[in-house]
Amino acid sequence: MKKSLLFIIALTLLCPYWMIGQAYENISPEPEGNHQAFHVEIQVVQDASCLGCHDGQAEVTFDQEEGVTYDILWNTTPPQTGTTATGLGSGLYTATVTTSEGQTDTDAASIIELFSVQDAQANVKTYPNPSQGNLFVEFNQLWDNISLDLFNLVGQKVLHQRISSRLLHDVDLHSLEKGVYLLKISLHSINQTITKRIVLN
Repeated sequence: MKKSLLFIIALTLLCPYWMIGQAYENISPEPEGNHQAFHVEIQVVQDASCLGCHDGQAEVTFDQEEGVTYDILWNTTPPQTGTTATGLGSGLYTATVTTSEGQTDTDAASIIELFSVQDAQANVKTYPNPSQGNLFVEFNQLWDNISLDLFNLVGQKVLHQRISSRLLHDVDLHSLEKGVYLLKISLHSINQTITKRIVLN
């Protein structure tokens, strides 16, 4: 009887504390701060307008929270720190944004050079034309993976050469008959093809 009475008294005294403890356990702790998920994204505003041009632009976007400051750093030379990076040539550009709360995110985007067939025609020269047997193909910049194919006027391929990283290439035509040929210059790295009319005397 005494043991039962002691148990009831102990349970009565401890029950409120046990219930309070359970109540605390069931309350989920609030996250530190009330900040949104931080995500950075780069968008290309404008690609470079031609080969060697540096007029491309890229913009970094992210959700901004009131009371938080943001530091932006582009991998440009010199480094740019605004939301929009300007004066960009072809290449891969990254922007890293760091918040005053210690969050950091980075994104990247590529600027390409817009290149037309007209640009290619203007930047590749063939001479002398007419030729006495030696033909020079001159490029205004180094390109990898170039092929030269020469066709006669009935469509037969009479010459094929592959060249790479050379500004001036000499094509020997002495073994061919005199006449008119079409030279197909394929710039595989930029997916452009140029056709030149060659006269062999």
